[in-house]
Amino acid sequence: NGAICEWIVGAMQSQCYTSKAQCEQSNWASGGCYTYNGAICEWVEGAMPSQCYTSRAQCEQSHGVSSGCYTYNGAICEWIVGAMQSQCYTSKAQCEQSNWASGGCYTYNGAICEWVEGAMPSQCYTSRAQCEQSHGVSSGCYTYNGAICEW
Repeated sequence: NGAICEWIVGAMQSQCYTSKAQCEQSNWASGGCYTYNGAICEWVEGAMPSQCYTSRAQCEQSHGVSSGCYTYNGAICEWIVGAMQSQCYTSKAQCEQSNWASGGCYTYNGAICEWVEGAMPSQCYTSRAQCEQSHGVSSGCYTYNGAICEW
């Protein structure tokens, strides 16, 4: 058909091959390969051989893209598909360390210390106790109500 090799009943004998592999090799056709669509590398059936790569990694390396990686959005590091390779980090920890970002930390909201994703690093505390001590607040404690101790 000009794009892929397929099984046809009633085809002319001169157009027949004994196997799909023989057909593809003889016609430079592909049952499928990885190609770049302008944003990401994806598997395509019947792509032009000049656009084919044998693996996603080979395609991504050739075009400087990734099927996914951690990138910094200005507040947090998150997994993005189709990001530019220059903006990619192999792990969330590497992204956060490189951008002084935090996946989460304790911050003071004016009343209590709570866990926040994407807080400004200058507002971060590694523990609730550290945050509470710094702001002179407490998230609670045990008290005796005359019968039992409760939180």
